[in-house]
Amino acid sequence: MNTFKKLTSIVLFFVAVASVLAFKSENTANLSLITIRNNSDYDIDHIFFSLPGKAKWGADDVLGKTEVLAPGDEIDIEVPCGTWDVKIVMEDGGECYSYGEAICGNDEVWEIDNLDCTDEE
Repeated sequence: MNTFKKLTSIVLFFVAVASVLAFKSENTANLSLITIRNNSDYDIDHIFFSLPGKAKWGADDVLGKTEVLAPGDEIDIEVPCGTWDVKIVMEDGGECYSYGEAICGNDEVWEIDNLDCTDEE
């Protein structure tokens, strides 16, 4: 392989690596890490994030269909930048609501205790 082809191959390799790193950096810059810590006496059965003003919460449960967040446990969730409504459902039927949560660029810890959740919206 001549010197020109080698140099071209090396330059193309570094351009490709730089493009991948820039893409990854751009995508992760638009996410925030939310840690939800269960300080209550009950399992958390469901966690929902929804765009503001939606009439339904849908089936987008962060915990999935079988997982629960037991007392004393925590979960880390990557959330895209934006404004979100949040619903947390406890095993006893109590529900926590937070509307219009502006989430972007800052990692946060949300601590859920017995006083945070009621059985009404």
